[in-house]
Amino acid sequence: MDIMDFNKDLERFFDQREGEYTSQLMKNSNLLKVSFKELVRHNPSFADVLEFQTEDFFTMLQIRFADSFYEFRTAKIRIVDFPNCYKSNLEQIGVKQINKFVRVDAFVRRSGILLNEVIRVKISCGCKELWQPGTAKIPHTCRTCYEKYRIVDKQYTDVIRIMVEDDYDEISSNNQPRQMNIVFRGGLATYTAFEPGRKIRVNALVRSEKYGKREQEEITYLDAHSLELLQDDLESLQVTPEDKQQIKELSNDPNLISKLISLTAPHLEGLDNMKEALIIQKAGGVSPPTSTTATNRKEIHILFVGNPGKGKTDLLLDTKNTFPKSMFVSAPEVTGAGLTVAAVRDEQTGKWAADVGAVVRCNNSVLCIDEGDKCHPDDFKKLHTVMEQGIVAVSKAGIDGTFQAKTSILMSANPKYGRWDDTKTLWQQVEFGPTFLDRFDLLFVFKQTSFTERKLILDKINKLYLGKLDNMEDKDTLFLKKYYKHVRMTEPLFTPAAVKKLNEFFNDPNVFSQDNQDLDWLEKYGTRMYKSLFRLAGAYAKIRLSKKIEEKDATDAIKLLIKSLESYCWDADKKGLNLETQTIIGVKDSSIQELIVEYIEKNKKVKVEDLFKEFNKFGQDKIYNLVMHLKKIGVLAEPRPDELIVLK
Repeated sequence: MDIMDFNKDLERFFDQREGEYTSQLMKNSNLLKVSFKELVRHNPSFADVLEFQTEDFFTMLQIRFADSFYEFRTAKIRIVDFPNCYKSNLEQIGVKQINKFVRVDAFVRRSGILLNEVIRVKISCGCKELWQPGTAKIPHTCRTCYEKYRIVDKQYTDVIRIMVEDDYDEISSNNQPRQMNIVFRGGLATYTAFEPGRKIRVNALVRSEKYGKREQEEITYLDAHSLELLQDDLESLQVTPEDKQQIKELSNDPNLISKLISLTAPHLEGLDNMKEALIIQKAGGVSPPTSTTATNRKEIHILFVGNPGKGKTDLLLDTKNTFPKSMFVSAPEVTGAGLTVAAVRDEQTGKWAADVGAVVRCNNSVLCIDEGDKCHPDDFKKLHTVMEQGIVAVSKAGIDGTFQAKTSILMSANPKYGRWDDTKTLWQQVEFGPTFLDRFDLLFVFKQTSFTERKLILDKINKLYLGKLDNMEDKDTLFLKKYYKHVRMTEPLFTPAAVKKLNEFFNDPNVFSQDNQDLDWLEKYGTRMYKSLFRLAGAYAKIRLSKKIEEKDATDAIKLLIKSLESYCWDADKKGLNLETQTIIGVKDSSIQELIVEYIEKNKKVKVEDLFKEFNKFGQDKIYNLVMHLKKIGVLAEPRPDELIVLK
């Protein structure tokens, strides 16, 4: 299309919409939003101008606007509603897209600081003054009067550079999400949408700039033209009337949980308790109606512990693939800063910026952490506040801020010695401390499978390789996402009957006997377990899309908690907690030290092996470390090898 024809057509376009755009400018005199669909509807050739004469397109658009709306000539035009043909993932942008226009949907990974950029420079010599672009090289002397040019004035604009990252759900399965810088100028630079973890849509020109020391090296970035905020993945799902009817039918199905279990990791045989827990985690709990603090979280955290090859990783991957915005990370490949927030120096500005990690990216979703036992304990300490408060607080490298991280944690771990040992307690077989384990609402131990279970697993593997196993179709996955959208939006309220049921269970003397050891345990950890029951009960009601949390929801919550406890510390005969198998967490080190000293005083010369046998329930590592500590502080001595005495 000829530029002159394009110019005339633009003039007619603005004249036809004078009233509409004037009304919009009266509300905001600095910005005019123009729909690209309206431009193309007026003249389809406008799309060709944008494609092949991109710079001319935006320049002439701004000039024609200034002529047609002279009173608002300083306003900036932002074109929105670009069609999907302009959509591109960051991984698809290469040299062929340089100076081309693209539409990118991505997550904010790192937000920069607001800077000033020179856009025009006024220079003067002895005979004249003139303006030059800020990027132009200033001439040394005037060719007319031979005087040196000097800078007499500058014009600035706000500029901010952020880093975005591809959406995990929209990239090739074998690729890592690509990161890229986006530069926002003028009014866009002062926008409040650059919160890390937020999903945005940017319409921009692909540019390149010098990178590194070599002149030949350049890096691609996006020069933003307009910005749109996107809803959360769950919120953006379109629900049709047919979907609503299916959702209603499923929520009223008496076998609702069983049907959802069948759609959870269908390639895995059994593991129904674990699958039910994942369903409840996706639903999430409810907040108290009068909650004023961040401690009453809704997020449900789950830990899977067991031998390798039991399906733990497959359950995590199924959650990642079927629940929007969720992520899967391997603990050996990630640090504490990579999980939360890291301070990173920007290569272009040299300033420090906050680089958000997985828990912030998964805000209002689920973070799946595999091989949790391989991560350094100090890294997981950074998750303590996240799991309880739902925030990441940062105060380092001049960065002070709080990031929302209402993220449910789903973690798997192998036993400390590689295989699960029924003769040892859970606490002897995991690397995590009690303060970290206590934050999980549900903990399941994957033990040795029975002969019958093993036969069913082998049969399913046979069907898989013979092509006789039905795979869950994409439409089923999409429907589940829509179903969980409704579940997440439901906020039921507790009925007195449900609260009474939970209270009766927790005050049952068979569950918690009234000896001092149990009371010590309850004082430390009982309150959190009690709150977990409320979260689980709320989730069961939400799964049914109920407005009330009834007694049956409380009963289901208790059953699920017992199924979890049965795998490591529930006494089926006693119908309560077996503190001899779950102990450690409820006994102070000082109390164990007193028992050790008392035993040695009573039996005189004692070998370390004798202590291991006597106090087996506390674990050999615990006893050995306490003996070393008592020797160090002068309570115990070892006059002969492997012979302990108490010093008077």
